[in-house]
Amino acid sequence: MSSYKLMPEAVPPAGRRGGSSVYAEILDQFLAMKDASVRVEYDRKPSTVYISLKRAVKSDPRYAAIKVSQRGENVYLIKE
Repeated sequence: MSSYKLMPEAVPPAGRRGGSSVYAEILDQFLAMKDASVRVEYDRKPSTVYISLKRAVKSDPRYAAIKVSQRGENVYLIKE
């Protein structure tokens, strides 16, 4: 007869590749600044940065006051 144990443990959140934390860090840093808008420089394609920041803003209510905008090859964060 086999022996087993059931261990109570919270299920970790389904994660992506772990790169999303950098976008949350960018948004947190922007919230801590006094500037109303900033241009984001990051070594990824602007479209990738834009989409990732938009998803981070949408998924976390802490960032509800931030608007993400893309103008050409530049991505901006704007406090509303």
